Amino acid sequence: MGPSAQGAAGSTRSAASTSADGNALAEAKARVSALMGAGEPREAIEVFQQAVRTVSSPRERFLLRFELAQLCVEAGHPKAALSQLEALDAEITRHGLDEWEPDLSLDVWLATWRVVNRLLRDTDQPSPEWRSVANAVYARLARVDVLSAVDLEKR
Repeated sequence: MGPSAQGAAGSTRSAASTSADGNALAEAKARVSALMGAGEPREAIEVFQQAVRTVSSPRERFLLRFELAQLCVEAGHPKAALSQLEALDAEITRHGLDEWEPDLSLDVWLATWRVVNRLLRDTDQPSPEWRSVANAVYARLARVDVLSAVDLEKR
């Protein structure tokens, strides 16, 4: 097989992999929804966690981890969610995703802001670092979307 044929085959495999990963995300979301509806949050978390381990696309893995973080919040585990969101924020920084995927970056930062503020509000002895996390996330938000940051000030 010549170089151009290999390239074409490689891109076909890549497209198939991306399509399969997209299907994996949709399937995982459907299973999680059913499990949450049945009152089984631990099992729902396990579905996303397993999907994160098996998906091949870095973007789909990122999206699954974001879904996992949101699920942790919904299931009453904001500290676990914050760990996931902080890891996603590190990926945003490392790869400059706020330049390429500003809306996705904003979604992660808004979720982080909500979780940190929930922890600050609802925890008897909040971690001192949570306030600095909130301030850092606010600064990132304001840099990319001033109106989102302004809206947060109203809350």
